[in-house]
Amino acid sequence: GMREEVAGVLIHTPDGQFFPFLPIPGSDGTSGGKKDEASEVAWEVQPWGAWRVTASNSRYEVEVFAYIAPEDRVLGNTTVLRAPVDDKQLGMKPSCREHFRGQIVVNLWERE
Repeated sequence: GMREEVAGVLIHTPDGQFFPFLPIPGSDGTSGGKKDEASEVAWEVQPWGAWRVTASNSRYEVEVFAYIAPEDRVLGNTTVLRAPVDDKQLGMKPSCREHFRGQIVVNLWERE
């Protein structure tokens, strides 16, 4: 088999701008066919309650932070979700939970 980078951040703004942060070069479909550069993408995932992804290229940097309030960090009232595992024979298995009451913060900066 072949391993691929699968995580990326794609931001579409209300005014129609598009900011792709992908770990591989690609076209954003609006740059006249030119390839966008690959971005550095990094994840920090806590077992329960928060995750953060950061990505950057030569022009922009983005941070996406998702979290739940400390009082909501209990397993009750959650839904078990199936997620892909690192074994193509297993496919997906129940391995995470969601309670749908989280908050998300997105920050986008233009680099100097």
